[in-house]
Amino acid sequence: VDLRNIEVLRFDLDQITVLSGLLTGDILVTAGVQALRPGQQVRLLGTQP
Repeated sequence: VDLRNIEVLRFDLDQITVLSGLLTGDILVTAGVQALRPGQQVRLLGTQP
């Protein structure tokens, strides 16, 4: 996990449009952000540990 600043154009219930701050292949965390720490290992929901 890395904390980065991004520029958001639009934020709806089911879609976020990001203008800048992400690289190809980056995954954006949208829930539970307050519990994350830099360097923490995470996994995508629905994947095996």
